[in-house]
Amino acid sequence: NSPEPFASIASIVEALPGTALVGAGTVLTAADVDALHKAGGRLLVSPNIDADVMGRAMHYGMVTMPGVFTPTEAFQAIKLGASALKFFPASVLGAAGISA
Repeated sequence: NSPEPFASIASIVEALPGTALVGAGTVLTAADVDALHKAGGRLLVSPNIDADVMGRAMHYGMVTMPGVFTPTEAFQAIKLGASALKFFPASVLGAAGISA
């Protein structure tokens, strides 16, 4: 957790050009996605499914991992183009919950 996350992301991208998938977590708004893109980030993790966030990320071709808990949320995220899903809190779901 950096006090200047987008500056930190830009520094990492500059130090590792093309060799690392750099991104941000807790991305909540389309403006956050814009700032992440401007910093050179290509990956975002969010605690929820937000159509504006997902749409903007898809526009930039980013890897997206929205947070989901229920099957309904998982299918909504997939429908919006999620690259992967962040099951949270996974400890509550357990392996049986995820495999269902």
